[in-house]
Amino acid sequence: MKDFVKQLGKFSLRSIDRAVFRGGFHEKDTIVALGSPRSGTTWIMEMLNHLPGYTTVFEPLHPERFPRAGELKVSMRHYEAEGTENNALRVYLGSVFRGGVPSLRPRYRLTVGNLAKRVTATKLVVKCVRANRLVPWILKNYDIRALIYIIRHPCANLASQLRTGYSGYDVYRFTPSIDEIINDADEIGFDDSIINRLRGITTEIQKLAAVWAMDQVIPLRHYDPRMFKLSYEDMSSNSEKEVMKLLRFLGETDRYENIIHEIKRPSILSKRKTSPDGVRKKTSWKNELRAKQVENIRLVLEWFDVSFDDESYTILDNTFPTK
Repeated sequence: MKDFVKQLGKFSLRSIDRAVFRGGFHEKDTIVALGSPRSGTTWIMEMLNHLPGYTTVFEPLHPERFPRAGELKVSMRHYEAEGTENNALRVYLGSVFRGGVPSLRPRYRLTVGNLAKRVTATKLVVKCVRANRLVPWILKNYDIRALIYIIRHPCANLASQLRTGYSGYDVYRFTPSIDEIINDADEIGFDDSIINRLRGITTEIQKLAAVWAMDQVIPLRHYDPRMFKLSYEDMSSNSEKEVMKLLRFLGETDRYENIIHEIKRPSILSKRKTSPDGVRKKTSWKNELRAKQVENIRLVLEWFDVSFDDESYTILDNTFPTK
């Protein structure tokens, strides 16, 4: 009986999305939220869902949620240089940003309010953990309202991936092969010294660290006035200030009270709780990662000019959390 009810619920959500997502949204209103898996993208998506008129699209490059994405034959961390042509991907993401692709497995907080909001929405927040390496290409090819990029301390981010078993690859693999990582690095344009070092990777945590580094480099070295960069740590420790900065960027400061309460509860994917005063608890990655794992993360990230200590991290001259 429980399975029947569960399947009935999934069918109902799919039916709602088929009715809602028929291409009636405007690309110029779409906000895209990107970051690595377990970096806080769902958290950001749920906050932005409280803006008037908005509803959400969850992981449009996930081939099981969106079969059309699987037909594109793109990798789980696909890269396109800013000026390249990929007509199939351009048409597909354009349809996503205009609300023309319903999901087989919609994911959002199931409340009466959210259901009502979904069927009346006129604008989209699109959340994705597989598109960091597409940031310049997306901003060049689409007239979206904004792109919000969130980054998290590498050790905390990777500890969360290990704890949850989710790294943003397909359901059969937790990490890519060494050959995939090397091919990705070569395509992105990293020099031979980095590629030769990548050939020596031997552990799972080293692979995760290399993927994390390549995921961050492209967004952080790109500038576009429609792009807003923030860190998980700043959002956790200086919530009110960071939310106001984000809303000021979007021109939505009058919506502060609608959104600030969302900071104080875990996302639908979070495995952690908030403290009684509403502050998101920080689980120390030092209690989850072995010293050897931290050493391996540090070794690989140094190849990409990334450094970190217990609280902060620096990549491409960007230091987080901000002072």
